[in-house]
Amino acid sequence: MTIQTNLNDRKELARRLIPFNHNEKLRYTGTPAFAYEGRGFRILRSGDIECDDEKTEAAITAFLQEAGILPHPEPAEGTEPEVPQEPLEQDETPGLDALPHPDRMEIKVPIDGMDGAQLRNLVFMLHAQQYLLNRAAGHENIHVPDRLVEDLKEEPGTDQTSFFAIYQNYRKKGRGFWIAADTVTFCIAATGNAVKNRALIELAAFMVSAAKKAKRVQADTRKPENEKYYLRMWLLRIGMGTKASHESRMALLKGLKGWSAFRTEEEAKAHARKQKERRHQNP
Repeated sequence: MTIQTNLNDRKELARRLIPFNHNEKLRYTGTPAFAYEGRGFRILRSGDIECDDEKTEAAITAFLQEAGILPHPEPAEGTEPEVPQEPLEQDETPGLDALPHPDRMEIKVPIDGMDGAQLRNLVFMLHAQQYLLNRAAGHENIHVPDRLVEDLKEEPGTDQTSFFAIYQNYRKKGRGFWIAADTVTFCIAATGNAVKNRALIELAAFMVSAAKKAKRVQADTRKPENEKYYLRMWLLRIGMGTKASHESRMALLKGLKGWSAFRTEEEAKAHARKQKERRHQNP
């Protein structure tokens, strides 16, 4: 199973696939294959991507389409994109009928056997950060019901069965995300900006990875006055503090209120005064 990419820069493709590869760099194998190895896939010397199974092939194809690396398939002539008309069923993604198809991104992230506690971490993280996530995206994408969080706090099961027994009661009340046994799907509005769209795709992968690693996540929703500072600090905590994520961080912070480097307005003004004094001392 091979995905043809027609890309010459394999290093750039390997970098772009890091979020899909659970935020891990792809391993360069050297001779004789000269491939870049990921989890269940590899970038061949030709630039094509070889996948171990159909599921991985479909997931990578969707990821690359949303990242703008592969084109979206054209609908057959004379047909219209399907729009769900019926209430959501168990295997459907919530919120899909809220946005026209061209303006929607479905970001699927494998959960790789996350247990109930780790899935609870993800729900708590989304609940805590939903305000900033929506501000960064410029659209009210994510909504986590308060009652879901309350019930998960009261019944802190550690296995998937316990988690889904509670989660299924609220699956239609949430918006912008859908948790299944093997994947988390984020359904969000495309921004019209390729860099920000790519940043949101990268962020989705980092959130799932951080939820898996976290021992505990606070669920209280945060609505800080200095949005840039608090979002930047959170992005650094979940692993988006590297040079590779710099462009994505800047895209997510753009348009938010406040200062990314200073917690308060007073700190920003104090820094400006010090800089002014230094310029006068060293003309």
